[in-house]
Amino acid sequence: MRRVSRPAHVGADLLRMLDRVPIHDHFGEAQDDGSTPDPSLAPHTDNDNSVMASESSMTSYLSQKSDDDSSISSSCTASRCCTQRNNQIDSTTAMELQDLHDLKFLHNSVVALRDDRWEFNRLNWDEHVTQLEHEGLFTNEYLMSQSAHKKLVRILDPFLQRFEYNSRGPEPILVEHIIAVGLRVLSGGRPKDQRHIIGSSRAAAYLAVDDFVDAVNLAPELNIDLPTTPEEWEEIYEQYTMKSSNEIMTG
Repeated sequence: MRRVSRPAHVGADLLRMLDRVPIHDHFGEAQDDGSTPDPSLAPHTDNDNSVMASESSMTSYLSQKSDDDSSISSSCTASRCCTQRNNQIDSTTAMELQDLHDLKFLHNSVVALRDDRWEFNRLNWDEHVTQLEHEGLFTNEYLMSQSAHKKLVRILDPFLQRFEYNSRGPEPILVEHIIAVGLRVLSGGRPKDQRHIIGSSRAAAYLAVDDFVDAVNLAPELNIDLPTTPEEWEEIYEQYTMKSSNEIMTG
């Protein structure tokens, strides 16, 4: 019986198994010695099954390893996404905190600025009117009687109301104060001088003049109705003539 040469690197167990197995040709017949092959020694069932089992185990292992690699890759990707999102949240939070610090700084600056403002003592209007009446100077000061002035206050009051919490002084600027400044400026005074009379800032005095003029233009009771008929014009002519000592001024 012909034996297979034994390479040096093949294991001893494999060599012993090969010693017991005869070499068959492609058709399963014995070789030169003419002996009949032993079917029990035919190399097909157990070894093939072992090889197939080994291949199946290797395939299962490789498949499991691939799944594990995929899981690890997915975990890494999810971890990177979480890290990026956390970084974005941290960045947004930092920006919001910076905005809050800026708003707090602005608030403190405004409060400090308002604390530094001068507190003006408002003119006590009732005492002011009492003094002018005692001196007989109300008409001279405001170019109208006290009753006419009260009527003017009632007409302009809806347009000149101020809210107390908008005032920077301990007392608000009253409608009477605004009308007083407007009448004094229209009769030739300067706003920057009137601030000392009513007790306000320079800006508030200029604003009072503008508000007074706007209120007069908006009040329908103060509209100027021009004559529309010859008879109305004749009546105005006669009134002007009566007021002129030598009938020089006729309108």
